[in-house]
Amino acid sequence: MNLSESLAQSVNTYYFDLAMRLGIDRIAADLGRMGFGQPTGIDLTGEASGVLPSREWKQRRFRQVWFPGETVIAGIGQGYWVVTPLQLAQGTAMLAGGGMLRRPHLVRATQAGFGAPRLPVPQPPAQRVVADAAHLAAVNEGLVATMHGPTGTAVRAAEGAWYRMAGKTGTAQRVGRRGDERLDPNALPYHLRHLALFVGFAPVEAPTIALVVVVEQGGSGAAAAAPVARRIFDAWMGPAPDRAAAPVGQAAEPVGQAAEPLP
Repeated sequence: MNLSESLAQSVNTYYFDLAMRLGIDRIAADLGRMGFGQPTGIDLTGEASGVLPSREWKQRRFRQVWFPGETVIAGIGQGYWVVTPLQLAQGTAMLAGGGMLRRPHLVRATQAGFGAPRLPVPQPPAQRVVADAAHLAAVNEGLVATMHGPTGTAVRAAEGAWYRMAGKTGTAQRVGRRGDERLDPNALPYHLRHLALFVGFAPVEAPTIALVVVVEQGGSGAAAAAPVARRIFDAWMGPAPDRAAAPVGQAAEPVGQAAEPLP
């Protein structure tokens, strides 16, 4: 199994092994460059920074050493790691934008009063955080296969779309369990049920939107969060170009060749 296949099928064991081979120091350094563990800098007050765990962070926070098992679960975003939805959206936009990290913002321009000129709010230039195009392509191939591949976890959410989308489903646990313990998420008290997650962008060929969906107590990202993302994508992308161009009351030409008439 390769990286792209592991993303499409959401194979945790692949990332357990990968995390141990990389080590927590490299994981923390790479994710730090991608904006995690720090505010994005959006023009809102009170933004949380999240937690990007490392040996140094744990020693400072708990005065404890880092254990190998903590690296394993960090490989799937569990353990001490805390991320905000906005950080996930920023990271997803980075993948969609060729490895360039951009600061999210809401205000395009300011105006001192009626009749005053509108002054654009300058934004810092984007920073390249992924230099190897092959690495980026392998990740994005997996995100596309998640939505359109034969074994992707969110294939159902992408069915019938006229455009191609890329995405990744996720599930964040609120309660721990023993390694050999079986746990039915739906049997948990409501406030302890899993968070359903989905990140994605569209269209694949020239992305214009990146998003993150978090459904509290939603359970599975594929079942709860991905369908919400599909509705957002559809609203953003609009109808298929051939349908949008058809005059009112007139059907657009079907895609593909017409069947031969029956004899």
